[in-house]
Amino acid sequence: MPFRPLDWAIIMVIALLVFGPKRLPELASSLGKTYQAFRKSLNEIQSPITQALMPQPVQPSETAAASAVSVTEPTEEHKEAAASAETFEQHT
Repeated sequence: MPFRPLDWAIIMVIALLVFGPKRLPELASSLGKTYQAFRKSLNEIQSPITQALMPQPVQPSETAAASAVSVTEPTEEHKEAAASAETFEQHT
């Protein structure tokens, strides 16, 4: 259940009565600094985790180089397959 504006007003009046008008700005400032430090720490923890879980994009130069190598330089398996295909064609 979210707080309504009247709820916030009541909380602020109670805080003003408990802490006083001089101490309330100091308390709000320290609360803001604590929240900022918490968010910074949380981001430092989350950043390496999200980078490790996200797939890395493939660079276009890497894919072009990989396809050029596979086209210009056949592997030993391809050579053997081509030789067996030629032998099969000669016997038929």
